[in-house]
Amino acid sequence: MMALVTGGQIDRIILDPNQGGACYCPGGDPFMTLTAGYLGSLAWGILLAVVGKHKKIDTRYLTMLLAFTIIALTIAYLQNFFGILFGLMFGLSLLFIAIEFTRSQNQNVQLILGLTSCFYAVLDIKSDILDHPELRSDAAMLTDLTGVPVVFWGGLWITIALFSCFKLILWLYRNP
Repeated sequence: MMALVTGGQIDRIILDPNQGGACYCPGGDPFMTLTAGYLGSLAWGILLAVVGKHKKIDTRYLTMLLAFTIIALTIAYLQNFFGILFGLMFGLSLLFIAIEFTRSQNQNVQLILGLTSCFYAVLDIKSDILDHPELRSDAAMLTDLTGVPVVFWGGLWITIALFSCFKLILWLYRNP
């Protein structure tokens, strides 16, 4: 999304069954796009958890919107077999949940998806950047762009992610 927002495009997305993937998105603002690679998961997770807790929103519709979005993005951008299979199965599973589960159950699904996305951002940053700084990651490409070391970007992003997760959990605890 950041590539599109900053004037770029999305050529294709590849998902890997080993918790990896890549988005090929020429154009746009590379600094913003590379930063959004990890922090985007965090932002989406927070959004899902917070919106899912909103009393005036019927979370069944939110789950349905998420399902259709995932299916549409899968059809539009994914080009590898695993990615297409995963995207369609996940989207159809969410559609089933939206239709067959109660509002409260959908709210729990939104919370689980949101928290999973947030915590995955933390684990992904740790694994890709702090444990393996030699990997070709968004942080490595950002280092090429800025000259600032990979570990700095990993440290900054994991600090933001941990702080955000902590604040989200506090907010969720205070807003049952």
